[in-house]
Amino acid sequence: MKFNSKFWIIVIIEGLMVCGYSLSFPFLAIYLTQNRGFNMSITGLYFSILILISSFSSILGGTLSDYLGRKKIMFYSLFVRGVFVIAITFCINYNLNPLWILFFNFMSSISGLGFHPVAMAYISDIVDEKDRIKAYSVLRVSTNAGWASGPALGGFLSNISYSLAFGVSSVVFIFASFLVLLKIREFNNNRVEVQKIMSISNFSSQFKRLLFLSFFLASVMSQLVVPLSLYSKKYLGFSEKDIGFLFTLNGLIVVFFQYFVGSKIKEESLSKTISLSCLLYASGYLLFGYSDNYYMAIISIIIVTIGEVILSPSVSSFVIKLSPSSRKGLYMGVHSMISDFGRAFGVFMGTFIIDKFSIYFREASWYFVFLISVMSSYGFLIIERKKS
Repeated sequence: MKFNSKFWIIVIIEGLMVCGYSLSFPFLAIYLTQNRGFNMSITGLYFSILILISSFSSILGGTLSDYLGRKKIMFYSLFVRGVFVIAITFCINYNLNPLWILFFNFMSSISGLGFHPVAMAYISDIVDEKDRIKAYSVLRVSTNAGWASGPALGGFLSNISYSLAFGVSSVVFIFASFLVLLKIREFNNNRVEVQKIMSISNFSSQFKRLLFLSFFLASVMSQLVVPLSLYSKKYLGFSEKDIGFLFTLNGLIVVFFQYFVGSKIKEESLSKTISLSCLLYASGYLLFGYSDNYYMAIISIIIVTIGEVILSPSVSSFVIKLSPSSRKGLYMGVHSMISDFGRAFGVFMGTFIIDKFSIYFREASWYFVFLISVMSSYGFLIIERKKS
């Protein structure tokens, strides 16, 4: 793979960031409910609101990176987040009022400033257009490796002490920030005036269509964790071990096959490729709805994951392709925010339909997902037609 050293540093930092986050923050809800007496519904509402609010940091981080430079935003994003995680560690260790934990966790999420979209924009600065899909595929492998290793380490550390897990998390964030400071070189991003950067009114019609479709794509992708787990347990009778293996299988396929699949995707046929991935999602999730047999569930997850490894680098490359050179950070940030909204919508609708309608028609939620996926598939073909 012919990428320069700066690219590989970003890949390492991305993996470290995700590992640092996932080794502690997934256990925060457990700590608050089990150790500090928080109501589960209130805790869930807090984290849902936090996701929606912090999604705006993607736009802020991306926009500032267009004006101030990628390196500064990536460094301060990781460093400040590490400082707030130290504060959470202090609060847990000394058993302070848990409201302080909620506050510092909120600040930690906001200060992230959408590191990921800024990193994606930086990669677009240093990688040739013909190699970007491969580059984003490698980055996604790093992300999934971080998600695979973080919770395993975090579960071990949390059994010893929650403050220890958050302490290690803070060290990882700060270490990653200094990697940015020492190893990443800033580029001239053809910076323009803040007023021009902040203006989103002159997005192209093609990019607006991409945002609209990405909202629904993200809602489809979000079915993998919460709705799928609830449906598996309640209607398919799978054990926690069975459900966990499905997630493990998903992660392993991404890690081992993402680059290979990404290397086969052509830049000139992105919309058709994304359209195909939507159909794979549609068929995979609909099959899962009927998976009374566990082996059928495994096959459905394989189909869904193939759709995922095709979709993720293709969409990222499509966003950059439609972005002016001086506003890549903003475009990535806006796309990331809309995708976050779509994920929140998808989790809500998936769980709501399973809760209210599956008692009458068991597979109702998966037909809803199937319909959205097929409509999205057609939408991307329309984008290609409009472009022509």
